[in-house]
Amino acid sequence: MLRSIVESLERSVDEEDVHRVLDDAGRRLGSELAPARNGFERRVRKAVAVLNDMGGMAEADFSGEGATIRSAGCPLSALVRDHPGACRLAEALIGEITGRPVREECEHGARPSCRFSIPRPEDAMSG
Repeated sequence: MLRSIVESLERSVDEEDVHRVLDDAGRRLGSELAPARNGFERRVRKAVAVLNDMGGMAEADFSGEGATIRSAGCPLSALVRDHPGACRLAEALIGEITGRPVREECEHGARPSCRFSIPRPEDAMSG
């Protein structure tokens, strides 16, 4: 269904508008799922759980600089293969849940895999 929606959008509006719609949809979903005022690592773990609930196989690695979420299986792989910009949906979703800017670094192609980098807030301690 999501594939049909994105393809209909691509036929109707320009690429920038498609990206805006995907960003907005990701933020809206993320705002419904974001934990209330929890620490950085707990929010990242929530984002991982949401990706896994969507069918991903995500896990998070933490460092002093922040976190990286990786998933060997992309929950949007059926869409991302032909529409790599759909990763914006997950990027916006993760950003809303974590409350942090997120950088999408996914592998696209025949076997998509997710990778998102999230900087730790300067004032955050682990947890």
